[in-house]
Amino acid sequence: MEPLCHTWSVITWVRLAIITIVIAGICAVAPAGVAASRTLNRPVVGIAATPDGKGYWEVASDGGLFSFGDAKFYGSMGGLPPSGPPRIALYGDSLGMEAGQDFTFLANKAGASALVRTYGGTAVCDFFQDMTSDAASWHPTAAVLEFSGDNFTPCMAGDPIGSPQYYAKYRQDLQTAIDIFRPYGIEVFLIGIPFDASSAANVNVANLNRLYASVAAANTGVTYVDAGLAVMANGAFTWTLPCLPSEPCTGPSGTDIVRAPDGVHFCPTGDTTIEGYFAVCNVYSSGAFRFATAMLGPALDS
Repeated sequence: MEPLCHTWSVITWVRLAIITIVIAGICAVAPAGVAASRTLNRPVVGIAATPDGKGYWEVASDGGLFSFGDAKFYGSMGGLPPSGPPRIALYGDSLGMEAGQDFTFLANKAGASALVRTYGGTAVCDFFQDMTSDAASWHPTAAVLEFSGDNFTPCMAGDPIGSPQYYAKYRQDLQTAIDIFRPYGIEVFLIGIPFDASSAANVNVANLNRLYASVAAANTGVTYVDAGLAVMANGAFTWTLPCLPSEPCTGPSGTDIVRAPDGVHFCPTGDTTIEGYFAVCNVYSSGAFRFATAMLGPALDS
């Protein structure tokens, strides 16, 4: 292939069809088929020649970098979350659903955007399609995953809670979710869940939290957040906690009720209304507020 040599002294950038030719006393050695074979997600907005004039780089508006000729490829920013205020996506089950309204309020108050996708009884695998779409189109800076171990939906394949295959499925699905987000540079936060009133159920809670922590430790850009501690007393289940300075005090003796009558959820009365991805308590829910705050904090700092 003969190089396309040009010796004009004035630097000019010419776009011919879909092939960029650099005219600056250089030889553009990229064959016609190279540029034609690339499908760009965003348009090219800049171009630069190599010092010897035998190659060039193009940069797209999403940060994608493309090299031609003898221009070396040093990496690309394409697909990374956009600069600006944090954009935080929350995926979860009924605990996240109760905390979702406070999560959104607190994120917005901090100048961040929030996307909440939560629903009771769901597992990680129920959100793969949403995660894939959100990572590519909404471009979150952080993804928060809160799942308390449900196995009700078809994607969980009926694996019994506490069985080896159940834990293997959760580990596998967490890794799938991480692999969806991390290529875009999205930080992932795996949320530790609080103990229930039932000591028998807490064996599974503890196992899941250890699993979440180990998965986070094995992946770059993934953090374990023990948000469940926010509604517990010294690591143990409790019905009430001392009121926070910023919240109404609705419980006995300077306390707020932080858990629902079922010993699992947060709404003090257990009476919630489903509003989209939110489960809204009919009274103030200190537990939901505390859990939302604990989940959100590290994501805001990422």
